[in-house]
Amino acid sequence: MVNLDEAEFSPEARQMLKKDIEERKKIIDHFLITQNPKSIEKELNKYIIGQPLLKRRVADFVYYQVMRCKHRELPARPLLICGPSGSGKTEIWRTVKKLYGNIIRITICDATKISSEGWSGNYKISDYLNPSMNNGILVVDEFDKLAKPRFNSQGENVSVNLQSEFLKMIEHDTVVNQRNPSVQYTLRGLSTVFIGAFESIRVKKDADTAQKIGFVSQEEQQRSREITEEDLREYGVLNELLGRISAICNTNPIAEEDCLKIIHNSNSRIGTVSKVLSQYSIDPWKDLSDSSILEIIRSADIDKMGVRSVLTKIENIMMDSVYNVGLYKPQEQSPKPSLYKYRNNSCRMFI
Repeated sequence: MVNLDEAEFSPEARQMLKKDIEERKKIIDHFLITQNPKSIEKELNKYIIGQPLLKRRVADFVYYQVMRCKHRELPARPLLICGPSGSGKTEIWRTVKKLYGNIIRITICDATKISSEGWSGNYKISDYLNPSMNNGILVVDEFDKLAKPRFNSQGENVSVNLQSEFLKMIEHDTVVNQRNPSVQYTLRGLSTVFIGAFESIRVKKDADTAQKIGFVSQEEQQRSREITEEDLREYGVLNELLGRISAICNTNPIAEEDCLKIIHNSNSRIGTVSKVLSQYSIDPWKDLSDSSILEIIRSADIDKMGVRSVLTKIENIMMDSVYNVGLYKPQEQSPKPSLYKYRNNSCRMFI
């Protein structure tokens, strides 16, 4: 068994590892001294529009996980994020990875591609885990697809098996690489984030809320739409897993005004496309007034499709400006140089 703390290395490798560990300690100490959850949230505000609770939860989670790098006795505090498609649940972790990937390793995996150990499939949970993930963060995207009960031909609920494997991981049991069973290790410092839309729960809650409109306040309507631990239990999430999740964070659908801010945010994907086109004297906004953008937002049904569908349409309109001419405008053709040069009434070849 290969244990991260007791692994066998050559003297040269051990010396290099020791040097890396010392450098990493300095980086972590500097981060903990100069940063705090509030400063992380402030940085996220530059990239993520709206969703204040989500940014607060993620900022707390990231700082706490860096604390665990220094104080290994601190327990893991798994987080579950649920909310409608396109509300920033996964995008915020891509942003965190971009901003703080040099401090802490973040791996985002697609739960729909994971199959239970011992069963055929694209990936196993252990494929995403290795000793370098110790003290890292594993983000399990589309967790709702994995948690929903699924039965094989033998009548066995495969979802329960998969969730049990995550449970073992959270409990820091030994991780065995299914493709190479001789490779085994423990990840005491790993933390896990589960992300899912849980659409069927939302549909039911929206229907129940619609019946109460006129009798409850807007704030109460919003609260009644929040997914609770009991909702998740009924959906199929294991009790044992729910018991270890420190917090459930609900996100809200993107409002029109926030969607407009995302589109005009210089740090968004639209902002990146806009900057590149502007370098070549192309006006990416010439066909995109705020009124036309609002029409696109309203026609996209962001409550169901999320903001990404709007961003894709905006990008397509911007790229229409490039279609005919490319990045470089056609230059006026200058006359071809003459092959002959006349001098003293004589004709000479011009080379």
